[in-house]
Amino acid sequence: GRGRVALRAIVLSVHWGGDRSPGELVDEALARLGNDDFGPAPFIQALDEGDRAQLRGEATDLTAKFLECFPPLKDSWWARSEASVKHELHDGLIILSGRPDLTLGRPKGTTPTKVLLDLKTGFRSPAHREDLRFYALVETLRMQVPPRKVATYYVDEARPEAEDVGEAHLRAALRRTIDGVRKLVEVLHGGREPARRPGPPCRWCPVKGTCAEGQAYLKQRADELDL
Repeated sequence: GRGRVALRAIVLSVHWGGDRSPGELVDEALARLGNDDFGPAPFIQALDEGDRAQLRGEATDLTAKFLECFPPLKDSWWARSEASVKHELHDGLIILSGRPDLTLGRPKGTTPTKVLLDLKTGFRSPAHREDLRFYALVETLRMQVPPRKVATYYVDEARPEAEDVGEAHLRAALRRTIDGVRKLVEVLHGGREPARRPGPPCRWCPVKGTCAEGQAYLKQRADELDL
């Protein structure tokens, strides 16, 4: 929860004029997320006063860390927050889409200039890099020009993990995408049984109340945090 709230606060800081404090940004983020019709809205609405205060404090700490350590975003960077990228294949039968947390730069002819950036809290995961490579693939299909770099910025560490986008990265993302499409078709039309793989998204899943795997994962995570 704290990462989602901090991300929304950070996104607000990019475009909200004036010198807003981290606490102000987090309060606005909580209000907006709580009024959404999706995502963590039910979780935020159900918080009691104490839990809400704790979440606000943790999210404010993360927001402050980002604002302290990340370079100020300049207008000349063409910074966009949560800008979707999308490309349709086979007359819309397959839609590839993603939403990097921050997009910096703009195309200059056929010269790669854009940087796609995701903000993360908590542990590192190989999936973070794979997600960014997928965004780079969709951006390349959409614009016919690849981004220059992709990067994950770990807010807790104030440290980016970046890589230049090359043909090998795009081919790896393409293979992963084809594999995912094939599995989805097999589940929907080929009789393949879907496999449940619990993880952090279980916290927001609408069926977590009836999913044994998800409940077991959430209990294990809660027990680990109590240690």
